[in-house]
Amino acid sequence: FTGWTKNNPDAPADKVAQAVVVSGNVYERGGLHMFEGAGGFEAATELPAGDLARLRAVAEDDLGDVTLRGEIVDSKCYAGRMRPGVGHGHRACAQLCILGGIPPVLVTTGTNGGEIHYVLASRAGGRLNDAVAPFAAEPVEVRGRLVRRGDLHVLRIDPAEIRRQ
Repeated sequence: FTGWTKNNPDAPADKVAQAVVVSGNVYERGGLHMFEGAGGFEAATELPAGDLARLRAVAEDDLGDVTLRGEIVDSKCYAGRMRPGVGHGHRACAQLCILGGIPPVLVTTGTNGGEIHYVLASRAGGRLNDAVAPFAAEPVEVRGRLVRRGDLHVLRIDPAEIRRQ
């Protein structure tokens, strides 16, 4: 996909669960890193066996049920593709990005004042973009099951458990 798209294309079926080489831009904000691909997926045949094994061995830790307060944002714009990428002024853009498949993220404030980011997924671990888009750029409270895969926090939710604050 290209520059200003609000769509997140699925990886080609033959590349799912495969190591790939992609090119594009990386955006970063407050510890959230987002990759925006420039297009295409090439099979990675030059990765050393140890790197491949390390990538495939990342365990998923179940951290239990939680209730969190924050703001649902589209990860691409929030991480730096657009400014401000947050708040009511960005609401329409965030909703379009989320509806287009950009991963929704819940941004909360930790006890030290820093941001904590949680990728939102369904209880089964799938996409739920259509269900969370109406809540973008609003203060919300979300209940769900928190899992960690490496340094990625995923909050698995039932959208019925989202409450506007």
